[in-house]
Amino acid sequence: EAEAEAGEELPDWLAALEPSAEAEAEVTAPPAEAETEEAVPDWLAAIEPEAEAAAPPAEVEPEAEFLPTEEEPALPDWLKELGETLTPPEQEAEAAPPETAAAEAPPLPAEAAVLAAAAAVDQLAPAESPDAVRQAADTFHAIATQPPAPAALPAALTPQERLKPHIGRAIFALVLLLLLVVPLWPGLQKTDPTGRPMPWTEPTGPFGEELDRQRRELISSELGIVDIQPPGSVALVSIDYTPATQGEMEPLAAAVIGRLRGQGMRVVLVSLNPEGAALADSLVQKVIQERDEAYGESMVNLGYLPGEAAAVRRVVSGQERLSARQEYRTGLALGQMQNWAGVENFRQVRLTTTLADNPATARWWIEQMAAAAPPDIGERYLLAAVSAAAGPFLQPYRASGQLDGLLSGVNSAAAVEAVRRQFGPARQMLDSQSIAHLLLIIAIVAGTIAGWMPSPAPPAGQEQTEAEPEPEAESEPDSEG
Repeated sequence: EAEAEAGEELPDWLAALEPSAEAEAEVTAPPAEAETEEAVPDWLAAIEPEAEAAAPPAEVEPEAEFLPTEEEPALPDWLKELGETLTPPEQEAEAAPPETAAAEAPPLPAEAAVLAAAAAVDQLAPAESPDAVRQAADTFHAIATQPPAPAALPAALTPQERLKPHIGRAIFALVLLLLLVVPLWPGLQKTDPTGRPMPWTEPTGPFGEELDRQRRELISSELGIVDIQPPGSVALVSIDYTPATQGEMEPLAAAVIGRLRGQGMRVVLVSLNPEGAALADSLVQKVIQERDEAYGESMVNLGYLPGEAAAVRRVVSGQERLSARQEYRTGLALGQMQNWAGVENFRQVRLTTTLADNPATARWWIEQMAAAAPPDIGERYLLAAVSAAAGPFLQPYRASGQLDGLLSGVNSAAAVEAVRRQFGPARQMLDSQSIAHLLLIIAIVAGTIAGWMPSPAPPAGQEQTEAEPEPEAESEPDSEG
């Protein structure tokens, strides 16, 4: 009935579909029954025992190895004795219990060191009692809570104690200053029997004569070109030093210009430095006052020549008209001044002198003289009067003949003054320097002798004690516990 109800419920199109014969066979076929041993073929029955023999043995669980088995048969006594004699020591150690093996095994190197250190600490550090620990804690608390004490400052020095270390230096400096002033102060200068001033430190007798001979040779070899100039000839002097070197160069410049005027030459001053015009004016004023001359008669200052080496070339080549240049003081052209009408350009110059503190400035004149216009009369000479530092750089030009004369430093100026029998500023400076050097030598020798002398020994029984520092206040340790 149920199947009839299900068939009635199926739709028409599904009911029209009929299952195939194969599908009905699969559904309706009964399950195959297991074949019995009797149904196995003969050829297959012969193969089955071999397959069973070739099959791998079944795996035995690990636990099965330790399961109790049947009792093993007892070994004979002679076999037991033989086994005991043949058992190696390694197996005996393996067979020993773990506690026994660990106790009998030797310790490792690191274990031995640790065990030895632990034993030493146990011996050296006895157990402290509670009272000792308490006492150490109280001591630490007393140190930690101690108030900071101010550092002990030395007592303030009195004014006399502060000045005492400087008294010796002040006395030495004062003596040195007085000795330096002695040759420069007119009332303190040394004089000869005729009343003329003379230096304190220059030698006399045979040494003085030898010094005079050397000075005359120097002047003859370096300033001999001045002695051959006719009176009234023109000398062009270039003031090429700065105010920084005026102290060294002005005595030399005054000595050289005084030598030119002593020969009766007319002097025209120029400068390649902007500040050189003022220096030349002060130098001219000093020389004319010493010689009681009027400005402009035999000396004139034409001021600054801009252009450095190019300016030197314009002058020596004759392109620069000296007669058209204005004089520094009055502003008049040189050709309009009395006694200078015949001076037109560099052709009328017989002697050129450079007063330089720098070898480069002196080289400008030396190098440009090769392009100089020839003089109208006679020959033209070149003289260089330079600082002591620039002198060595110009020696090759003097040796080659490009320079006709070379003077350097205060020594050359002092030689010029000595030949003229004049105690001028150069000789005064050398005199002061010599006195200062003598005082320094005496001080060095005295200090060396004082350093060699042994220090006096303290009296017997007297011991030098050092001031002990004041004890610092310590706070009492707290007794709170």
